[in-house]
Amino acid sequence: MTNKKAISPMIATVLMVAFAIVLAILVWFWYSGVIDDYTNKLGLTGQQSCAQEVDFTLGAATIIGTDISFEIENKGSVDINKFKVIITGDTIATEDTSTGVLKASTIPLSIPFNVTVIGTPTKIEVMPIIVIQGQVTICDEKIETSSVI
Repeated sequence: MTNKKAISPMIATVLMVAFAIVLAILVWFWYSGVIDDYTNKLGLTGQQSCAQEVDFTLGAATIIGTDISFEIENKGSVDINKFKVIITGDTIATEDTSTGVLKASTIPLSIPFNVTVIGTPTKIEVMPIIVIQGQVTICDEKIETSSVI
Protein backbone atom coordinates (compact mmCIF):
# COMPACT_ATOMS: atom_id res chain seq x y z
CA MET A 1 0.00 0.00 0.00
CA THR A 2 1.44 3.32 -1.04
CA ASN A 3 0.94 6.46 0.89
CA LYS A 4 0.07 9.08 -1.76
CA LYS A 5 -1.07 12.55 -0.81
CA ALA A 6 -3.39 14.65 -2.99
CA ILE A 7 -4.62 18.20 -2.71
CA SER A 8 -7.93 18.73 -1.04
CA PRO A 9 -11.03 19.38 -3.17
CA MET A 10 -11.33 22.87 -1.69
CA ILE A 11 -7.81 23.90 -2.74
CA ALA A 12 -8.38 22.38 -6.18
CA THR A 13 -11.56 24.46 -6.58
CA VAL A 14 -9.79 27.68 -5.53
CA LEU A 15 -6.96 26.97 -7.99
CA MET A 16 -9.40 26.34 -10.85
CA VAL A 17 -11.35 29.55 -10.12
CA ALA A 18 -8.09 31.56 -9.96
CA PHE A 19 -6.93 30.02 -13.25
CA ALA A 20 -10.28 30.88 -14.90
CA ILE A 21 -10.07 34.51 -13.67
CA VAL A 22 -6.50 34.93 -14.94
CA LEU A 23 -7.49 33.40 -18.28
CA ALA A 24 -10.50 35.74 -18.55
CA ILE A 25 -8.30 38.78 -17.82
CA LEU A 26 -5.78 37.72 -20.47
CA VAL A 27 -8.54 37.24 -23.04
CA TRP A 28 -10.02 40.65 -22.13
CA PHE A 29 -6.68 42.47 -22.60
CA TRP A 30 -6.02 40.68 -25.88
CA TYR A 31 -9.52 41.37 -27.21
CA SER A 32 -9.56 45.06 -26.23
CA GLY A 33 -6.14 45.52 -27.85
CA VAL A 34 -7.35 43.93 -31.07
CA ILE A 35 -10.44 46.15 -31.14
CA ASP A 36 -8.36 49.32 -30.52
CA ASP A 37 -5.90 48.36 -33.26
CA TYR A 38 -8.76 47.69 -35.67
CA THR A 39 -10.42 51.04 -34.93
CA ASN A 40 -7.14 52.94 -35.26
CA LYS A 41 -6.43 51.31 -38.62
CA LEU A 42 -9.85 52.20 -39.97
CA GLY A 43 -9.80 55.76 -38.69
CA LEU A 44 -12.79 58.06 -38.60
CA THR A 45 -14.80 58.99 -41.66
CA GLY A 46 -15.29 62.62 -42.57
CA GLN A 47 -18.81 62.77 -41.10
CA GLN A 48 -17.66 61.08 -37.89
CA SER A 49 -14.82 63.60 -37.60
CA CYS A 50 -17.29 66.43 -38.17
CA ALA A 51 -19.51 65.15 -35.38
CA GLN A 52 -16.78 64.27 -32.89
CA GLU A 53 -13.75 66.47 -33.57
CA VAL A 54 -14.93 69.74 -35.18
CA ASP A 55 -15.80 72.62 -32.86
CA PHE A 56 -15.45 76.31 -33.67
CA THR A 57 -16.86 79.70 -32.71
CA LEU A 58 -17.70 82.56 -35.02
CA GLY A 59 -17.06 86.14 -33.91
CA ALA A 60 -19.15 89.16 -34.85
CA ALA A 61 -19.23 89.91 -38.57
CA THR A 62 -18.64 93.48 -39.75
CA ILE A 63 -18.73 95.14 -43.15
CA ILE A 64 -15.50 96.81 -44.23
CA GLY A 65 -15.89 98.23 -47.74
CA THR A 66 -17.03 95.33 -49.92
CA ASP A 67 -15.76 92.67 -47.51
CA ILE A 68 -17.34 90.96 -44.53
CA SER A 69 -14.76 90.45 -41.79
CA PHE A 70 -15.08 88.03 -38.90
CA GLU A 71 -12.95 85.95 -36.55
CA ILE A 72 -13.01 82.17 -36.20
CA GLU A 73 -11.66 80.17 -33.27
CA ASN A 74 -11.02 76.47 -33.83
CA LYS A 75 -11.71 74.68 -30.54
CA GLY A 76 -11.76 71.21 -32.09
CA SER A 77 -9.10 68.53 -32.30
CA VAL A 78 -8.67 68.67 -36.12
CA ASP A 79 -7.56 71.36 -38.54
CA ILE A 80 -10.36 73.03 -40.48
CA ASN A 81 -9.17 73.35 -44.09
CA LYS A 82 -11.57 76.06 -45.24
CA PHE A 83 -15.11 77.34 -44.76
CA LYS A 84 -18.27 77.65 -46.82
CA VAL A 85 -19.90 81.02 -46.09
CA ILE A 86 -23.53 81.77 -46.93
CA ILE A 87 -24.12 85.52 -47.12
CA THR A 88 -27.73 86.67 -46.72
CA GLY A 89 -28.90 90.11 -47.81
CA ASP A 90 -31.55 90.95 -50.41
CA THR A 91 -30.44 87.68 -52.03
CA ILE A 92 -28.24 84.80 -50.91
CA ALA A 93 -24.70 84.10 -52.11
CA THR A 94 -22.22 81.39 -51.22
CA GLU A 95 -18.46 81.85 -50.99
CA ASP A 96 -15.63 79.51 -49.94
CA THR A 97 -12.68 80.85 -48.00
CA SER A 98 -9.22 80.13 -49.33
CA THR A 99 -7.78 79.55 -45.86
CA GLY A 100 -8.67 77.45 -42.86
CA VAL A 101 -7.86 77.39 -39.16
CA LEU A 102 -5.40 75.09 -37.43
CA LYS A 103 -6.65 73.29 -34.34
CA ALA A 104 -6.53 75.36 -31.15
CA SER A 105 -6.00 78.67 -32.98
CA THR A 106 -7.91 81.80 -33.97
CA ILE A 107 -7.68 83.77 -37.20
CA PRO A 108 -9.45 86.73 -38.78
CA LEU A 109 -11.13 86.04 -42.12
CA SER A 110 -12.58 88.29 -44.78
CA ILE A 111 -15.08 87.42 -47.54
CA PRO A 112 -15.78 89.72 -50.49
CA PHE A 113 -19.38 90.32 -51.50
CA ASN A 114 -21.04 91.98 -54.46
CA VAL A 115 -23.29 94.84 -53.28
CA THR A 116 -25.21 94.94 -56.57
CA VAL A 117 -26.12 91.24 -56.27
CA ILE A 118 -26.53 90.75 -52.50
CA GLY A 119 -27.45 94.24 -51.36
CA THR A 120 -26.55 94.94 -47.75
CA PRO A 121 -25.63 91.69 -45.95
CA THR A 122 -27.65 91.01 -42.80
CA LYS A 123 -26.22 87.67 -41.67
CA ILE A 124 -23.63 85.04 -42.51
CA GLU A 125 -23.70 81.30 -41.94
CA VAL A 126 -20.35 79.51 -41.77
CA MET A 127 -19.78 75.77 -42.29
CA PRO A 128 -16.37 74.15 -41.76
CA ILE A 129 -14.80 72.02 -44.50
CA ILE A 130 -12.30 69.34 -43.46
CA VAL A 131 -10.16 66.82 -45.31
CA ILE A 132 -9.81 63.41 -43.63
CA GLN A 133 -7.80 60.69 -45.41
CA GLY A 134 -8.13 62.59 -48.70
CA GLN A 135 -11.92 62.90 -48.37
CA VAL A 136 -13.32 66.47 -48.44
CA THR A 137 -16.28 66.81 -46.07
CA ILE A 138 -18.55 69.80 -45.48
CA CYS A 139 -19.64 69.73 -41.85
CA ASP A 140 -23.12 71.13 -42.46
CA GLU A 141 -24.34 70.07 -39.02
CA LYS A 142 -21.74 72.38 -37.42
CA ILE A 143 -23.07 75.61 -38.91
CA GLU A 144 -22.50 78.88 -37.01
CA THR A 145 -24.50 82.06 -37.67
CA SER A 146 -23.66 85.72 -37.06
CA SER A 147 -25.54 88.93 -37.75
CA VAL A 148 -23.60 91.39 -39.86
CA ILE A 149 -23.02 94.69 -38.10
